[in-house]
Amino acid sequence: MLSLLVALSGYVLKERVDGDTQITYVSLEGVRMDFPAKRTSLILTLEDGKPKAYMLNHDERTYSDLSSMASTLGSMYFAMFVRCESGGGNCDVDTSAIKPTDEYKVINGRRARKVIYYTRNLKYLLGANAQAIPDSIENWFVRDWRPLVMAEMTRMRFLSEYSSRALNSPEVKGILRRLEDYLSGVFSKYGAPISTVSPFMGRVLRTTRFYAARADIPEDKFGIPEGYRRK
Repeated sequence: MLSLLVALSGYVLKERVDGDTQITYVSLEGVRMDFPAKRTSLILTLEDGKPKAYMLNHDERTYSDLSSMASTLGSMYFAMFVRCESGGGNCDVDTSAIKPTDEYKVINGRRARKVIYYTRNLKYLLGANAQAIPDSIENWFVRDWRPLVMAEMTRMRFLSEYSSRALNSPEVKGILRRLEDYLSGVFSKYGAPISTVSPFMGRVLRTTRFYAARADIPEDKFGIPEGYRRK
């Protein structure tokens, strides 16, 4: 078990997803998503440089080791922004996958700008499994909420490192470096999403962030709690 005395610099986000509250801990060493209504947590982390993934069930005090899916979990976030030619070769950053608009509205007292994420690259990657994915995702970005912007930047940098180690290819590492530069520019110029609206499986998923703050996160947040058994 990791020491409770060790803390990592990071951020805590709280958001409402279809009425349920979700809590996310973000650092350069890991990302943890807590789902209080389901009493579960998803952890992505690096252990001795190796990408790991765990799902915790707090009621059963069990965990599932999903590390064999690390390359998939780590790359899904970026797959939307990388375009490949037919056959999967010659992949590179698709700078047209994100489109800021001139539409604005106020969300939780903050002026937000509508930004569209096009999912064509992700749909291409998933092939026949992409039927439930919409053609685009509606995001609302804010620039004046610095902890939110820095949390998103930190998450992106962790996932870039996670994917780089999981996929372990010189070509992929080069793409991820260019993508990190591109997304850093997007977040610096437009901010980060305070709200996301996405059709999925016949319904609309609405996510709204209502809390973001810098935090010292106990390192054991990214590990398996003492007494949990493998499922």
